[in-house]
Amino acid sequence: IIFLLNSELVLSRHFLIESDSGIYNGIASIGKISFYLVNALAPIVIPKTVFLESKNQSALKFILNLLTLILILTIFLSVFYLLFKDQFITLILNENFLELKHLIFIMNLNYSMLAASSILLNFLVVKINASKIAYCIFPLTLVLLLFNYEVTPLFMSVTMTLINFTLLMILLILVMLTNKNIKTI
Repeated sequence: IIFLLNSELVLSRHFLIESDSGIYNGIASIGKISFYLVNALAPIVIPKTVFLESKNQSALKFILNLLTLILILTIFLSVFYLLFKDQFITLILNENFLELKHLIFIMNLNYSMLAASSILLNFLVVKINASKIAYCIFPLTLVLLLFNYEVTPLFMSVTMTLINFTLLMILLILVMLTNKNIKTI
C-alpha cells in the first residue's frame, strides 16, 4: 500500500512534463489527506477481527461498518473540496496550484480507495495468508509503465484511481470469499 502511495510521485516525475509534475504532486499531497484520515481506522482492524474470530462471530459486519464510515468520510471530504477547493489549495499550497484544482476530487477518491484497501488488507491478514495478496499490487502499478510517453495529469490521476479501484475490488472479493469460508488462496 505504501508503495502505491509513494509511486505516484516517481511516476509523475517520469510521465508528466516538469511544470505539470510539480503541480500534480502538490494536488496529490492534498489528496493524501483522505488517505491519512481514513487510514487512521486501520490500527483497530486486526485486534477487533481477532477478537470477533475468537468469539466465533463474523467480522464481516464490522468491516462493512468500517467501509460505510470510509464512504461517509470520503463524501464529506469531496463536498468540502467542491465547496472550498480554491481557498483550501491557496491556504495549503499557493495560487500557482489552482491550475490543476479539477483533479482534487479524483485524488480524494484515489487515496480513499487506497486507504480502504489498506484496511481490507489488515482484515485479510487475520483471515488468510495475506502475503500472497501483495503479489497483485505490484503488477497493477506497472500498468503505467506501458505508457512510455508524456501523459496529461488527468490521464495519470484517472489511471492511478482505476488501479486503486481494481485493488480495492480484488480485496473486497477476497473478504467476501473468506467470510464464506471458501479457500481461494
